[in-house]
Amino acid sequence: MDEKQLADLVVSIALIASTGYIVNTLRLFKQQSTSVIAILNCIFFVVYLFPVALDLLLRVPDFGHLEGYNDATNHQPTRMFSAIALSIAPVIWTEFAIHGFRYQREKSRRLNQPSTSSLWSKPLLLAALALLPLLILPLAPSYSVYKTYGPLLAKVGRNQMEELSFHAYLNQSILYSMLSCFALLIGILRSRGKMRPFLAGAIVFILAIDCFLYGKRAVVALAFSGLVFCLWYTEALRKSFLIPLLIVSGVIISVYSHWYQIEFGRSRASTFEELYDSFRLEFSRDHAHKFVVFNALFDNSDTEILDYPGESLVIYATLPVPRSVWEDKPVSYAMSLTCAALGDDRHYLGWGVTSSVLDESIANFGLAGCLIGPLVFGLILRTSMQYDLAVFRMVTTVLCLMLMMVHLSSCLPMLLGWLVIFFKDRIKHFYFHPALL
Repeated sequence: MDEKQLADLVVSIALIASTGYIVNTLRLFKQQSTSVIAILNCIFFVVYLFPVALDLLLRVPDFGHLEGYNDATNHQPTRMFSAIALSIAPVIWTEFAIHGFRYQREKSRRLNQPSTSSLWSKPLLLAALALLPLLILPLAPSYSVYKTYGPLLAKVGRNQMEELSFHAYLNQSILYSMLSCFALLIGILRSRGKMRPFLAGAIVFILAIDCFLYGKRAVVALAFSGLVFCLWYTEALRKSFLIPLLIVSGVIISVYSHWYQIEFGRSRASTFEELYDSFRLEFSRDHAHKFVVFNALFDNSDTEILDYPGESLVIYATLPVPRSVWEDKPVSYAMSLTCAALGDDRHYLGWGVTSSVLDESIANFGLAGCLIGPLVFGLILRTSMQYDLAVFRMVTTVLCLMLMMVHLSSCLPMLLGWLVIFFKDRIKHFYFHPALL
Protein backbone atom coordinates (compact mmCIF):
# COMPACT_ATOMS: atom_id res chain seq x y z
CA MET A 1 0.00 0.00 0.00
CA ASP A 2 1.54 3.28 -1.13
CA GLU A 3 1.15 6.65 0.59
CA LYS A 4 -1.81 7.76 -1.55
CA GLN A 5 -3.72 4.54 -0.93
CA LEU A 6 -3.10 4.88 2.80
CA ALA A 7 -4.33 8.50 2.70
CA ASP A 8 -7.46 7.47 0.78
CA LEU A 9 -8.17 4.78 3.38
CA VAL A 10 -7.74 7.14 6.35
CA VAL A 11 -9.85 9.83 4.69
CA SER A 12 -12.58 7.31 3.88
CA ILE A 13 -12.74 6.04 7.46
CA ALA A 14 -12.84 9.59 8.83
CA LEU A 15 -15.62 10.55 6.38
CA ILE A 16 -17.76 7.50 7.19
CA ALA A 17 -17.39 8.01 10.95
CA SER A 18 -18.15 11.74 10.81
CA THR A 19 -21.08 11.32 8.39
CA GLY A 20 -22.58 8.65 10.63
CA TYR A 21 -22.28 10.96 13.63
CA ILE A 22 -23.90 13.87 11.78
CA VAL A 23 -26.78 11.66 10.62
CA ASN A 24 -27.28 10.62 14.23
CA THR A 25 -27.47 14.28 15.30
CA LEU A 26 -30.39 14.95 12.93
CA ARG A 27 -32.66 13.95 15.81
CA LEU A 28 -31.74 17.29 17.38
CA PHE A 29 -34.17 18.92 14.92
CA LYS A 30 -36.98 17.66 17.16
CA GLN A 31 -36.23 20.30 19.80
CA GLN A 32 -35.89 23.98 19.01
CA SER A 33 -33.22 24.41 21.70
CA THR A 34 -30.89 21.98 19.87
CA SER A 35 -31.99 22.59 16.28
CA VAL A 36 -29.17 25.09 15.71
CA ILE A 37 -26.64 22.27 16.24
CA ALA A 38 -28.35 20.09 13.64
CA ILE A 39 -28.42 22.95 11.12
CA LEU A 40 -24.73 23.69 11.69
CA ASN A 41 -23.79 20.02 11.27
CA CYS A 42 -25.70 19.77 7.98
CA ILE A 43 -24.00 22.87 6.56
CA PHE A 44 -20.63 21.59 7.77
CA PHE A 45 -21.20 18.35 5.88
CA VAL A 46 -22.08 20.22 2.67
CA VAL A 47 -19.13 22.66 2.62
CA TYR A 48 -16.42 20.52 4.24
CA LEU A 49 -17.06 16.76 4.26
CA PHE A 50 -18.85 16.37 0.92
CA PRO A 51 -16.03 18.16 -0.99
CA VAL A 52 -13.53 15.83 0.70
CA ALA A 53 -15.62 12.92 -0.53
CA LEU A 54 -15.49 14.37 -4.06
CA ASP A 55 -11.69 14.12 -3.88
CA LEU A 56 -12.16 10.36 -3.60
CA LEU A 57 -15.09 9.95 -5.98
CA LEU A 58 -13.91 12.31 -8.75
CA ARG A 59 -10.52 13.96 -8.35
CA VAL A 60 -8.60 16.59 -6.44
CA PRO A 61 -9.37 19.98 -8.06
CA ASP A 62 -6.82 22.18 -9.77
CA PHE A 63 -6.76 25.63 -8.17
CA GLY A 64 -4.74 27.22 -10.95
CA HIS A 65 -2.53 30.08 -9.81
CA LEU A 66 -3.22 29.31 -6.13
CA GLU A 67 -0.18 27.06 -5.98
CA GLY A 68 -0.31 26.80 -2.21
CA TYR A 69 -3.74 25.18 -2.40
CA ASN A 70 -2.52 22.76 -5.06
CA ASP A 71 0.47 21.73 -2.93
CA ALA A 72 -1.64 21.21 0.18
CA THR A 73 -4.50 19.28 -1.44
CA ASN A 74 -2.05 16.90 -3.14
CA HIS A 75 0.08 16.33 -0.02
CA GLN A 76 -1.00 12.99 1.44
CA PRO A 77 -0.09 13.52 5.15
CA THR A 78 -1.95 16.84 5.03
CA ARG A 79 -5.01 15.14 3.54
CA MET A 80 -5.04 12.57 6.35
CA PHE A 81 -4.54 15.04 9.19
CA SER A 82 -7.08 17.51 7.77
CA ALA A 83 -9.69 14.76 7.33
CA ILE A 84 -9.21 13.57 10.92
CA ALA A 85 -9.43 17.13 12.27
CA LEU A 86 -12.59 17.83 10.25
CA SER A 87 -14.18 14.54 11.32
CA ILE A 88 -13.89 15.35 15.03
CA ALA A 89 -14.94 19.01 14.70
CA PRO A 90 -18.74 18.40 14.80
CA VAL A 91 -18.25 15.93 17.67
CA ILE A 92 -16.43 18.60 19.69
CA TRP A 93 -18.97 21.40 19.32
CA THR A 94 -22.01 19.10 19.58
CA GLU A 95 -20.91 17.30 22.74
CA PHE A 96 -19.51 20.46 24.34
CA ALA A 97 -22.78 22.31 23.69
CA ILE A 98 -25.15 19.53 24.79
CA HIS A 99 -23.31 18.42 27.93
CA GLY A 100 -22.62 22.03 28.89
CA PHE A 101 -26.29 22.86 28.38
CA ARG A 102 -27.40 19.98 30.61
CA TYR A 103 -25.10 21.17 33.38
CA GLN A 104 -26.25 24.76 33.00
CA ARG A 105 -29.91 23.69 32.97
CA GLU A 106 -29.54 21.92 36.31
CA LYS A 107 -27.70 24.94 37.70
CA SER A 108 -30.43 27.26 36.44
CA ARG A 109 -33.11 25.15 38.11
CA ARG A 110 -31.35 25.49 41.44
CA LEU A 111 -31.12 29.26 41.04
CA ASN A 112 -34.62 29.63 39.54
CA GLN A 113 -33.31 31.64 36.60
CA PRO A 114 -35.94 33.95 35.04
CA SER A 115 -36.66 33.72 31.33
CA THR A 116 -34.98 36.25 29.12
CA SER A 117 -36.87 39.11 27.48
CA SER A 118 -37.67 39.42 23.80
CA LEU A 119 -36.40 42.02 21.38
CA TRP A 120 -39.82 41.91 19.72
CA SER A 121 -40.97 44.27 22.50
CA LYS A 122 -39.03 47.03 20.67
CA PRO A 123 -40.47 46.92 17.13
CA LEU A 124 -39.66 50.59 16.41
CA LEU A 125 -35.95 50.01 17.09
CA LEU A 126 -35.96 46.94 14.86
CA ALA A 127 -37.81 48.82 12.12
CA ALA A 128 -35.25 51.64 12.24
CA LEU A 129 -32.38 49.13 11.95
CA ALA A 130 -34.18 47.35 9.08
CA LEU A 131 -34.33 50.64 7.16
CA LEU A 132 -30.79 51.72 8.08
CA PRO A 133 -29.22 51.00 4.63
CA LEU A 134 -31.86 53.13 2.90
CA LEU A 135 -31.28 55.93 5.41
CA ILE A 136 -27.53 56.12 4.79
CA LEU A 137 -27.68 55.43 1.03
CA PRO A 138 -28.15 59.15 0.15
CA LEU A 139 -24.71 59.75 1.70
CA ALA A 140 -23.03 57.61 -0.99
CA PRO A 141 -20.21 59.42 -2.86
CA SER A 142 -21.54 58.05 -6.15
CA TYR A 143 -25.22 57.13 -5.93
CA SER A 144 -25.29 55.89 -9.54
CA VAL A 145 -23.25 52.75 -8.75
CA TYR A 146 -26.25 51.39 -6.82
CA LYS A 147 -28.65 51.69 -9.74
CA THR A 148 -27.48 48.35 -11.17
CA TYR A 149 -26.94 44.98 -9.49
CA GLY A 150 -23.55 43.43 -9.01
CA PRO A 151 -20.37 43.49 -6.90
CA LEU A 152 -18.98 46.99 -6.37
CA LEU A 153 -15.57 46.13 -7.85
CA ALA A 154 -17.33 45.33 -11.12
CA LYS A 155 -18.63 48.92 -11.22
CA VAL A 156 -15.78 51.00 -9.75
CA GLY A 157 -12.01 50.79 -9.82
CA ARG A 158 -9.91 49.34 -7.03
CA ASN A 159 -8.36 52.76 -6.43
CA GLN A 160 -11.65 54.56 -5.76
CA MET A 161 -11.19 54.29 -2.00
CA GLU A 162 -14.00 56.72 -1.12
CA GLU A 163 -16.63 54.53 -2.80
CA LEU A 164 -15.08 51.35 -1.42
CA SER A 165 -14.96 52.75 2.11
CA PHE A 166 -18.61 53.85 2.01
CA HIS A 167 -19.65 50.49 0.62
CA ALA A 168 -17.92 48.72 3.52
CA TYR A 169 -20.03 50.72 5.99
CA LEU A 170 -23.15 50.12 3.89
CA ASN A 171 -22.48 46.37 3.97
CA GLN A 172 -22.28 46.43 7.76
CA SER A 173 -25.61 48.26 7.96
CA ILE A 174 -27.15 45.72 5.56
CA LEU A 175 -26.22 42.85 7.86
CA TYR A 176 -27.85 44.65 10.80
CA SER A 177 -30.87 45.35 8.60
CA MET A 178 -31.24 41.68 7.67
CA LEU A 179 -30.89 40.63 11.30
CA SER A 180 -33.64 43.09 12.29
CA CYS A 181 -35.85 41.91 9.42
CA PHE A 182 -35.61 38.32 10.63
CA ALA A 183 -36.47 39.40 14.18
CA LEU A 184 -39.48 41.37 12.93
CA LEU A 185 -40.59 38.49 10.73
CA ILE A 186 -40.60 36.10 13.69
CA GLY A 187 -42.87 38.48 15.59
CA ILE A 188 -45.12 39.02 12.57
CA LEU A 189 -45.52 35.30 11.88
CA ARG A 190 -46.41 34.66 15.51
CA SER A 191 -49.07 37.38 15.50
CA ARG A 192 -52.64 36.85 14.32
CA GLY A 193 -53.36 40.32 12.97
CA LYS A 194 -55.02 41.04 9.65
CA MET A 195 -51.95 43.00 8.53
CA ARG A 196 -49.67 39.97 8.84
CA PRO A 197 -49.45 39.16 5.08
CA PHE A 198 -48.77 42.81 4.21
CA LEU A 199 -46.10 43.23 6.91
CA ALA A 200 -44.43 39.93 5.98
CA GLY A 201 -44.37 41.03 2.34
CA ALA A 202 -42.80 44.35 3.35
CA ILE A 203 -40.05 42.51 5.24
CA VAL A 204 -39.31 40.32 2.21
CA PHE A 205 -39.18 43.46 0.04
CA ILE A 206 -36.64 45.08 2.38
CA LEU A 207 -34.53 41.91 2.30
CA ALA A 208 -34.60 42.01 -1.50
CA ILE A 209 -33.35 45.62 -1.43
CA ASP A 210 -30.58 44.61 0.99
CA CYS A 211 -29.48 41.84 -1.38
CA PHE A 212 -29.53 44.24 -4.33
CA LEU A 213 -27.41 46.85 -2.53
CA TYR A 214 -24.90 44.33 -1.18
CA GLY A 215 -24.41 42.78 -4.62
CA LYS A 216 -22.91 39.46 -3.55
CA ARG A 217 -24.15 35.89 -3.47
CA ALA A 218 -23.46 35.25 0.20
CA VAL A 219 -26.17 37.69 1.28
CA VAL A 220 -28.73 36.08 -1.05
CA ALA A 221 -27.98 32.70 0.54
CA LEU A 222 -28.24 34.34 3.98
CA ALA A 223 -31.64 35.81 3.11
CA PHE A 224 -32.99 32.44 1.95
CA SER A 225 -31.60 30.71 5.05
CA GLY A 226 -33.09 33.34 7.36
CA LEU A 227 -36.52 33.15 5.73
CA VAL A 228 -36.60 29.35 5.96
CA PHE A 229 -35.50 29.52 9.60
CA CYS A 230 -38.24 32.02 10.47
CA LEU A 231 -40.92 29.93 8.75
CA TRP A 232 -39.74 26.76 10.46
CA TYR A 233 -39.14 28.27 13.91
CA THR A 234 -42.56 29.92 14.12
CA GLU A 235 -44.20 26.72 12.78
CA ALA A 236 -45.68 28.71 9.89
CA LEU A 237 -44.15 25.97 7.74
CA ARG A 238 -45.16 22.36 8.24
CA LYS A 239 -42.26 20.10 9.17
CA SER A 240 -43.05 17.87 6.18
CA PHE A 241 -42.41 20.85 3.87
CA LEU A 242 -39.02 21.73 5.37
CA ILE A 243 -36.85 19.32 3.35
CA PRO A 244 -38.60 20.08 -0.01
CA LEU A 245 -38.27 23.83 0.66
CA LEU A 246 -34.57 23.45 1.45
CA ILE A 247 -34.05 21.50 -1.78
CA VAL A 248 -35.92 24.10 -3.85
CA SER A 249 -33.98 26.92 -2.16
CA GLY A 250 -30.71 25.12 -2.89
CA VAL A 251 -31.62 24.73 -6.57
CA ILE A 252 -32.59 28.41 -6.85
CA ILE A 253 -29.37 29.56 -5.17
CA SER A 254 -27.28 27.24 -7.39
CA VAL A 255 -28.90 28.54 -10.59
CA TYR A 256 -28.54 32.13 -9.42
CA SER A 257 -24.90 31.55 -8.46
CA HIS A 258 -24.12 30.09 -11.89
CA TRP A 259 -25.72 33.13 -13.55
CA TYR A 260 -23.74 35.41 -11.23
CA GLN A 261 -20.44 33.81 -12.21
CA ILE A 262 -21.17 34.16 -15.92
CA GLU A 263 -22.65 37.68 -15.72
CA PHE A 264 -19.84 39.25 -13.72
CA GLY A 265 -16.91 37.42 -15.23
CA ARG A 266 -16.16 35.25 -12.22
CA SER A 267 -15.98 32.09 -14.29
CA ARG A 268 -14.55 31.25 -17.71
CA ALA A 269 -15.34 27.55 -17.37
CA SER A 270 -16.50 25.77 -20.50
CA THR A 271 -15.77 22.09 -19.77
CA PHE A 272 -16.91 19.85 -16.92
CA GLU A 273 -13.41 19.80 -15.43
CA GLU A 274 -13.25 23.60 -15.39
CA LEU A 275 -16.75 23.85 -13.91
CA TYR A 276 -15.78 21.35 -11.23
CA ASP A 277 -12.61 23.27 -10.31
CA SER A 278 -14.56 26.55 -10.19
CA PHE A 279 -17.32 24.98 -8.08
CA ARG A 280 -14.83 23.63 -5.55
CA LEU A 281 -13.03 26.94 -5.21
CA GLU A 282 -16.25 28.95 -4.86
CA PHE A 283 -18.42 26.77 -2.63
CA SER A 284 -16.26 24.37 -0.62
CA ARG A 285 -14.03 25.32 2.33
CA ASP A 286 -11.91 22.20 2.77
CA HIS A 287 -9.02 23.50 0.63
CA ALA A 288 -8.33 26.44 2.98
CA HIS A 289 -8.36 24.04 5.93
CA LYS A 290 -5.85 21.75 4.20
CA PHE A 291 -3.63 24.71 3.37
CA VAL A 292 -3.37 25.98 6.97
CA VAL A 293 -2.82 22.41 8.20
CA PHE A 294 -0.06 22.06 5.60
CA ASN A 295 1.59 25.22 6.93
CA ALA A 296 1.18 24.08 10.55
CA LEU A 297 2.77 20.71 9.83
CA PHE A 298 5.66 22.08 7.78
CA ASP A 299 7.27 25.43 8.49
CA ASN A 300 7.63 26.94 5.03
CA SER A 301 8.59 30.60 4.81
CA ASP A 302 7.33 30.79 1.21
CA THR A 303 3.74 30.08 2.31
CA GLU A 304 3.79 31.70 5.76
CA ILE A 305 0.36 33.16 6.54
CA LEU A 306 0.85 35.11 9.79
CA ASP A 307 4.01 36.52 11.35
CA TYR A 308 3.23 35.37 14.90
CA PRO A 309 0.51 33.41 16.78
CA GLY A 310 -2.67 35.38 17.36
CA GLU A 311 -1.77 38.10 14.85
CA SER A 312 -5.21 38.18 13.22
CA LEU A 313 -6.78 38.80 16.66
CA VAL A 314 -4.53 41.85 17.01
CA ILE A 315 -5.68 43.00 13.56
CA TYR A 316 -9.35 42.77 14.61
CA ALA A 317 -8.64 44.62 17.86
CA THR A 318 -7.00 47.46 15.92
CA LEU A 319 -9.57 47.76 13.13
CA PRO A 320 -10.54 51.34 14.15
CA VAL A 321 -6.91 52.47 13.74
CA PRO A 322 -6.53 53.99 10.22
CA ARG A 323 -3.55 53.14 8.06
CA SER A 324 -2.68 56.84 7.90
CA VAL A 325 -1.81 56.56 11.61
CA TRP A 326 -0.32 53.05 11.47
CA GLU A 327 1.53 52.88 8.17
CA ASP A 328 2.82 49.32 8.73
CA LYS A 329 -0.56 47.97 9.79
CA PRO A 330 -0.76 44.35 8.54
CA VAL A 331 -3.40 43.31 6.04
CA SER A 332 -6.35 41.17 7.10
CA TYR A 333 -6.15 37.42 7.60
CA ALA A 334 -8.10 36.72 4.40
CA MET A 335 -5.64 38.86 2.44
CA SER A 336 -2.69 37.16 4.14
CA LEU A 337 -4.15 33.75 3.31
CA THR A 338 -4.55 34.77 -0.34
CA CYS A 339 -0.98 36.05 -0.60
CA ALA A 340 0.36 32.87 1.01
CA ALA A 341 -1.66 30.68 -1.39
CA LEU A 342 -0.24 32.69 -4.30
CA GLY A 343 3.29 32.46 -2.89
CA ASP A 344 3.57 36.27 -2.67
CA ASP A 345 4.59 38.59 0.13
CA ARG A 346 1.77 40.00 2.24
CA HIS A 347 0.22 43.05 0.60
CA TYR A 348 -3.17 44.50 -0.28
CA LEU A 349 -4.65 42.79 -3.37
CA GLY A 350 -8.20 44.17 -3.52
CA TRP A 351 -9.61 40.64 -3.43
CA GLY A 352 -9.18 37.55 -1.30
CA VAL A 353 -10.00 33.87 -1.01
CA THR A 354 -12.73 32.83 1.41
CA SER A 355 -11.75 31.57 4.84
CA SER A 356 -13.51 30.57 8.06
CA VAL A 357 -12.93 30.44 11.80
CA LEU A 358 -11.89 26.77 11.55
CA ASP A 359 -8.85 27.50 9.37
CA GLU A 360 -8.15 30.90 10.96
CA SER A 361 -7.81 29.29 14.40
CA ILE A 362 -5.18 26.89 13.00
CA ALA A 363 -3.33 29.76 11.31
CA ASN A 364 -3.22 31.58 14.66
CA PHE A 365 -2.54 28.74 17.10
CA GLY A 366 -1.06 25.94 15.03
CA LEU A 367 -2.41 22.41 15.36
CA ALA A 368 -4.03 23.38 18.68
CA GLY A 369 -6.41 25.44 16.54
CA CYS A 370 -7.99 22.15 15.39
CA LEU A 371 -9.56 22.06 18.86
CA ILE A 372 -9.91 25.80 19.52
CA GLY A 373 -12.01 26.47 16.39
CA PRO A 374 -14.68 23.83 17.15
CA LEU A 375 -14.73 24.89 20.81
CA VAL A 376 -15.62 28.43 19.71
CA PHE A 377 -18.68 27.03 17.95
CA GLY A 378 -19.44 24.84 20.96
CA LEU A 379 -19.37 27.82 23.31
CA ILE A 380 -21.69 29.86 21.09
CA LEU A 381 -24.11 26.94 20.69
CA ARG A 382 -24.06 26.15 24.41
CA THR A 383 -24.87 29.76 25.25
CA SER A 384 -27.78 29.96 22.80
CA MET A 385 -29.36 26.78 24.18
CA GLN A 386 -29.74 28.35 27.63
CA TYR A 387 -32.36 30.87 26.49
CA ASP A 388 -35.85 30.37 25.13
CA LEU A 389 -35.52 33.42 22.89
CA ALA A 390 -36.30 33.02 19.20
CA VAL A 391 -34.32 36.09 18.11
CA PHE A 392 -31.21 34.96 20.00
CA ARG A 393 -31.33 31.49 18.46
CA MET A 394 -31.90 32.95 15.01
CA VAL A 395 -28.89 35.27 15.42
CA THR A 396 -26.87 32.30 16.69
CA THR A 397 -27.80 30.26 13.61
CA VAL A 398 -26.82 33.04 11.22
CA LEU A 399 -23.63 33.81 13.16
CA CYS A 400 -22.46 30.18 13.18
CA LEU A 401 -23.16 29.77 9.46
CA MET A 402 -21.23 32.95 8.67
CA LEU A 403 -18.29 31.94 10.88
CA MET A 404 -18.16 28.66 8.98
CA MET A 405 -18.50 30.20 5.51
CA VAL A 406 -16.66 33.57 5.57
CA HIS A 407 -13.80 35.23 7.42
CA LEU A 408 -14.35 36.75 10.85
CA SER A 409 -14.26 40.41 9.76
CA SER A 410 -17.40 39.84 7.67
CA CYS A 411 -19.15 38.39 10.75
CA LEU A 412 -18.39 41.27 13.12
CA PRO A 413 -21.85 42.93 12.82
CA MET A 414 -23.58 39.63 13.59
CA LEU A 415 -21.11 38.89 16.39
CA LEU A 416 -21.68 42.32 17.95
CA GLY A 417 -25.46 41.85 17.67
CA TRP A 418 -25.16 38.45 19.35
CA LEU A 419 -23.06 39.92 22.18
CA VAL A 420 -25.50 42.80 22.68
CA ILE A 421 -28.43 40.40 23.13
CA PHE A 422 -26.38 38.15 25.41
CA PHE A 423 -24.96 40.84 27.69
CA LYS A 424 -28.31 42.63 27.84
CA ASP A 425 -29.77 39.52 29.44
CA ARG A 426 -26.70 38.90 31.60
CA ILE A 427 -26.92 42.41 33.11
CA LYS A 428 -30.62 42.00 33.77
CA HIS A 429 -29.96 38.56 35.27
CA PHE A 430 -27.27 39.96 37.59
CA TYR A 431 -29.36 42.79 38.99
CA PHE A 432 -32.72 41.04 39.24
CA HIS A 433 -31.83 37.41 39.97
CA PRO A 434 -33.88 36.12 42.97
CA ALA A 435 -30.75 34.64 44.54
CA LEU A 436 -29.25 38.15 44.79
CA LEU A 437 -32.33 39.79 46.36
